[in-house]
Amino acid sequence: PCCRAGLLRRRVIQWAIPTCVLVGAAAPAAFAHALAPAQYPGAAFHITAGGLLLGAFFYATDPVTTPKSQCSQVVFGLGCGFTTWLVRTWGGFPEAAAFGILFMNAWTPLLDRWLRPRVYGRNFRGHPLRMQSSASSARIARGGD
Repeated sequence: PCCRAGLLRRRVIQWAIPTCVLVGAAAPAAFAHALAPAQYPGAAFHITAGGLLLGAFFYATDPVTTPKSQCSQVVFGLGCGFTTWLVRTWGGFPEAAAFGILFMNAWTPLLDRWLRPRVYGRNFRGHPLRMQSSASSARIARGGD
């Protein structure tokens, strides 16, 4: 626990990816466990079993293979967690966290392209924003037409 807190405190890793990996695995596990508790294990099992914690804090936060923007990091983390839950629930593999991380690593270039932040002064397509003239902005501020 202190090693993970130290990584976050020193800003070696961002909070979004580990948190979203854990949420991405715990949320569907809790939902499935609520529907059929005898068939699906709960969220605590999925978080503590296997290498999910190790993968969430050390493997998924590798700076070379993770997305750059905050929004794409959230999608990346949720996808890692959800894929881990899918493989654990219906796959026959002993370690699903590695599959989830590798699967989402393949999506990283597309996430960076689709969810890139807007550049200041430009819209999401990259075109410059329309600027208002000072006369029209003063008129709007006074409440005129």
